[in-house]
Amino acid sequence: GIEEVRKVVESSVRQSIAMKQEIPIRWMAFLDEILAESEQRPFLKLHSDIRDLGRNVGIRREEETKAALAFFHERGFLIHLTGTQALESIIVIKPQWLIDALSKIIRDKSVHVEFKDFEQIGLVQDARETFHSGITNRDFLEHLWNGIHVDFFIDLMKQTMLMSEFGKKGTFLVPSLLRKKVSFENIILPGYPFVYDFSSTFLPKGVFQRLVCLLTEYSFKKYGEIAPSFELRKNYAFLEIGPGLTVHLLEFETKQSIKVHVGSPETFTKMKGIVRSIFQKINFEVMGGGLKWEEYIEGEHAIEYEKIDKSKREIQAPIDHDLDSFIDRLQALS
Repeated sequence: GIEEVRKVVESSVRQSIAMKQEIPIRWMAFLDEILAESEQRPFLKLHSDIRDLGRNVGIRREEETKAALAFFHERGFLIHLTGTQALESIIVIKPQWLIDALSKIIRDKSVHVEFKDFEQIGLVQDARETFHSGITNRDFLEHLWNGIHVDFFIDLMKQTMLMSEFGKKGTFLVPSLLRKKVSFENIILPGYPFVYDFSSTFLPKGVFQRLVCLLTEYSFKKYGEIAPSFELRKNYAFLEIGPGLTVHLLEFETKQSIKVHVGSPETFTKMKGIVRSIFQKINFEVMGGGLKWEEYIEGEHAIEYEKIDKSKREIQAPIDHDLDSFIDRLQALS
């Protein structure tokens, strides 16, 4: 029963390498000082609040401060992301603050959105485009977040693959807001298809949306303010992610798979490598390395047939936690 579960959990914790790591006593005092602040405020600033709390317990070097914060973050005591300057500057000690902020943009429009609330301030068109098409803009986000810590929240959503820059600077795509689906019955698409099959386990919700996010972010970083041709649905995306590089993405819930159609044979290998790298990033940073899939080429154009568990074969592949570094690595594949 419950007692047996408790014993198993306790035994697992005691045997964990992470639990055996020795740390300075002042780090524990530092953590106590930080968490005590959660009764008064949801976050702390790195170069003022955290610096002062560290000095209170004898931590004066910036390197030690950041090492302690990384340790606390890895063990779930606080949230401190370091991918951008805006993210690094804020240490979250009350996760509900993040949930409240993100739920202002990621919400069900049929239940939680009153468009009349946006009419008086002249943002009703921005609201409709955001909650109907998943495409939003900086001005609308400034309003939702009351102009406070907007860069932090944008970088947070981009780093966690919930949002990507789209088409031109100041415009963003939030795929989880897409609600309309495409029926794939009797659908025939041009191009050269390959499939990622997750049916040996399952395809978690959000994987497809993060794939769309990272491909659009890749396009923006590589080609700048190009207005791409696109079509977006909850389970389908057509993207022009660069000159001569078009791709159709399809999510099959019943088959637990994602199919990718590449527009030309010249770009097939390139696109295959990009998508594979994206799935590895999603696997390690969002799914804890537990995502398993098989990959194969489909159709009459297939010269070879691959069916390899990539999550096992490439388990040691380097993954860039910094989004910009990851996009740079994707560009190197191009």
